[in-house]
Amino acid sequence: MDGYRLLPRLGYAGLYFVTAGMLVASSLGTFLGLFAFGSIVWWPTLLFLVVVFALELHRFYVLNLA
Repeated sequence: MDGYRLLPRLGYAGLYFVTAGMLVASSLGTFLGLFAFGSIVWWPTLLFLVVVFALELHRFYVLNLA
């Protein structure tokens, strides 16, 4: 549990912020017709979302089941 006190210092908060920004930019760009869903712009966004989900799942198991 002590390791999770360092999350903001390790950049996880920054990763979450960047992921949210990428999701907004991808969604807005798709809405405006700049590119289609599934284009190359979406793949990094979806990858970042998978990483964020994995980090949150790991944190849940470490903090609640350990």
